[in-house]
Amino acid sequence: MRTDVQNKSAAGLFVQRACGPRFRLFPRTWSPVSVRLAAAALLTVVLLWGCSKEPFAEPGRDNPDPGGTVTAQISLAPDFMPQIDVKGVSGANEDIVKDVWVIQLNSAGTAQLQDPQYVTAVTATGGACKITVSLIPLAGKVYFLANTHNKSLCTSSNVNTVAKVEALKLAVANEGSLASANGIPMSGVWSGTPDKTTGIGNISLTRAVAKLTFNLKAGLPSGDSFTLKGVKVKKVPKAVSFYRSNPAATPFPATSVGWFDNYASLTFDEVLSPTAKTQWWYLPENMRGTGSASNQRNKTAATAPSGQGSYCTYIEVSGAYTTANGLTSNVVYTIFLGANNTKDYNLKRNIHYTVTTTITGQAKSDTRITRTPVNYLDYTDDGTSMFAVATSDANNRMNWDTAMTSCPSGWRLPSLDELILMYVYKGGLGSLSENFTYWSSKGGTGSLVSLAWYLYFTTGTINTGSKTSLFYVRCIRDF
Repeated sequence: MRTDVQNKSAAGLFVQRACGPRFRLFPRTWSPVSVRLAAAALLTVVLLWGCSKEPFAEPGRDNPDPGGTVTAQISLAPDFMPQIDVKGVSGANEDIVKDVWVIQLNSAGTAQLQDPQYVTAVTATGGACKITVSLIPLAGKVYFLANTHNKSLCTSSNVNTVAKVEALKLAVANEGSLASANGIPMSGVWSGTPDKTTGIGNISLTRAVAKLTFNLKAGLPSGDSFTLKGVKVKKVPKAVSFYRSNPAATPFPATSVGWFDNYASLTFDEVLSPTAKTQWWYLPENMRGTGSASNQRNKTAATAPSGQGSYCTYIEVSGAYTTANGLTSNVVYTIFLGANNTKDYNLKRNIHYTVTTTITGQAKSDTRITRTPVNYLDYTDDGTSMFAVATSDANNRMNWDTAMTSCPSGWRLPSLDELILMYVYKGGLGSLSENFTYWSSKGGTGSLVSLAWYLYFTTGTINTGSKTSLFYVRCIRDF
């Protein structure tokens, strides 16, 4: 993977992604990965806990004589990206820990060493958060689930194996479920034998969600404009697993968790400028795998991993695109998320994805773009039209002299050749009546000066008629 990748799409979206390596530090941070859809970046976020221990008396489950217990003081010292707070849903305090479930299992993850503990006594000192728990001094693994905000989440029977720990989920009712003022759900695991002298070392907590920052800007041809109407994040899972032992596995989650079709819909009515407009979301982890697109123009549901097209998270940008000559279309841009602009369809937990998209046009060759003309019809099914056709007839039937001046500014009566093209493509245009006769701009000369050319759309007949005849008018304009 290249550290910096820039691709300019002829499809009307320019995307650039730079992917940096994940790193493990103390304290850990969101690990950076840059993604630009016209540009994009991702950052990983990881939390660390330091631990010390003292003797404490309680028997262990797997050993009748475990040698006492250890009191572990666990410290959290996070280092996070600055908050971005630019939309209706407020951001969570990304470094806060309000409560922690502590689950101690044997090394195989098949049995508990003691009942799970729910700790709400979390103190903050000098940038660190501390809790105190009792641990059995036997070899095993200790699992930490932070910010569950649920004192009934864990029991002696529902977390007595690592598989059951992984099965615990947070239901996501809406975006606000992941942006709580009481902190983001996190998890971590420590392996070893608790010791009163050496402690249990540092514990790394990982956020259970991804963070998405979306920068949107315009880079349009001179005279064109794009009026932004809405931004939506779509196909978002309705559940988050608190802990995963293999966060890279795909696909994940199971489709049975359900998906939001629209998540965090934002509405606007403003002309998009070259200065980026920024929005952000917290998103449930969504690992769908690797697709088949070879360029960013074709990264869609159709090129997603087999069977996963309906479950990949994407951004939908909608608005009105107006060309320099006044032709307006309703346009929808679709940006599928992942670590790159082509094949990756994965949103990993604890990663901060920054996607910067530059709208550069509305080319039909870009499969991410859906275009619906508003004030014109495109007479072909590709992007090579020589002229645009008005969506409706100009008033009612009229004589030729009136027809020549009836079109609004920027529009005109079609030539005879253009009228013939309109007849050829009338099926695609859809709104030209086959029962109507339409004027062309071609008038007679010399002895035929009183005549003008017309086309009868029932049969395609071309002929001349008196300029005083009353025929229909369909205006056109150049692209």
